[in-house]
Amino acid sequence: MIWILLLLLLSYGYDACKPGFDETINIRVLDKQGRPVPNVSVQLQFLLDGSVSPKRYKWTPVKKTNEVGLVSFRVYNTQKYWPGLDCDIKVNLTLYNETYSYEVRNGHIRWYRDYILTLRNKTEQYLYRIEAYKLKMRFKEGNVSVPAKLILYKDYIFPNITYFESFVPKYVDGYATYKGIKRYFNYVLKNDSYYEIEFRKSRFSLEVLNDRLEPLSCVFYYDNTSVSFTGELNISDFKPVIQGYVVCDGKNKTVSIMPYSKRKLILDVTPPEVKNFRVIKADTEYVTFAFDVWDPNTYASGVQRVELRFNGDIYPAIDVKGSSYYYRVPNIQGTMSVKAFDREDNIKSVLLNYTPKIVEPTAPKEGEKKEEGGGDITWLVALVGIIVLGGIVWFIKSKFEEPEEF
Repeated sequence: MIWILLLLLLSYGYDACKPGFDETINIRVLDKQGRPVPNVSVQLQFLLDGSVSPKRYKWTPVKKTNEVGLVSFRVYNTQKYWPGLDCDIKVNLTLYNETYSYEVRNGHIRWYRDYILTLRNKTEQYLYRIEAYKLKMRFKEGNVSVPAKLILYKDYIFPNITYFESFVPKYVDGYATYKGIKRYFNYVLKNDSYYEIEFRKSRFSLEVLNDRLEPLSCVFYYDNTSVSFTGELNISDFKPVIQGYVVCDGKNKTVSIMPYSKRKLILDVTPPEVKNFRVIKADTEYVTFAFDVWDPNTYASGVQRVELRFNGDIYPAIDVKGSSYYYRVPNIQGTMSVKAFDREDNIKSVLLNYTPKIVEPTAPKEGEKKEEGGGDITWLVALVGIIVLGGIVWFIKSKFEEPEEF
């Protein structure tokens, strides 16, 4: 009964609309339950002078409601005569990013009638009820409260708080951050609510194997920290992702590790094989020879390039068939250097001394195969038979040999 009488008393007004008015406007903001809502931003617009064209309106400074939801403003008018006088006052209420007084349609602002008061019936206090709820939040690591940084609606920052309590609009979004971890939230409130934002260390796992799927001994570097391990590394950290680089057997790889998902890294640490040197043809000027190059193991990166130097000069391959590389160099005494590179920059180096020789190619013997790219030298089997005056059978036998000194 007393509350009703107070409302009736406060709603009983008088006409304060006259040129040169100078009045105090008291605004009180409550929630739907009638509780005072503090920290609501309030701003009034009133007519300063209506005797000029265009009329001069003035916005008061923004003020926030106090603990009992109350805020006061002075509004005044400077004109002396009635023409052009406007006694309506716009009341703008904002709580965080929620504006209660108007809406924007097609780029135009439309004020709600309840938020336009008039001095023709001025009261001691103007009551506004808004949809707002009390939000409580606690920030924890395990069972311990921890100081977090809270960001609401992108623009409202509360640093180093373990507990938050405030009236907020119905829709709430933001995030809390602690030790580099962000916890995002988006709530739709229907009543007062309490939430615990928990920060946990995430588990990160890295496994590094060689191209034979054997564990590698490595060092992992991240955040000015180095950790030695063999095969598998497990880390607990607050970060949403761990970025660093791993050094294993001379290899340096940048890696990103996501939480709760093992990052598997296979490194090719084995150089290519260079074998089976053989002379194909040699005359007085040039020698044609071949050798085989391949990258061993199931998870090899593959041969990238082969480099041959003879007496210091680089010679390109004249042909490549599968793993067999063919070259033609002067048939003179010299030193031959072969380097084979794979895609992980492993290098195989072979150094040979070559002594000149003469090897004439002949037609292949029946049953022999022509040399293919896989590294085995084969010739096309041919049997040429010509029986002339007594049946003479001839054949040519081809000979292939690897020099002891090539």
